[in-house]
Amino acid sequence: MKNSKSLFSQSIDLTDDYLSFEYVKGVTTSVFDTYRRQNELGINIAIYHYGNDIFKVNVMDYDDSTGCNVGTQTQLGEFDNIYDAEDCVETYLKDILLDLGV
Repeated sequence: MKNSKSLFSQSIDLTDDYLSFEYVKGVTTSVFDTYRRQNELGINIAIYHYGNDIFKVNVMDYDDSTGCNVGTQTQLGEFDNIYDAEDCVETYLKDILLDLGV
């Protein structure tokens, strides 16, 4: 029986081989890594990579009117592989563009 280690436990940077060039590695902790999707829409969207290779796609909506950087986080989905998480991000951004009529 083969015991394979998860991508997370191997500390692999997913921007190297798995994600497109629009993603940049963000915060890394002992619990999760983040991969932010750069975009010209000003949308703060990222893939959070947790142990056992769980991928959560989250969007942050910041409200600067209070004078503080306060935000609300919305989880768009949870996946067991990076490719489905990336598809979720790209579909979300495409839907925003369609709503804007671009």
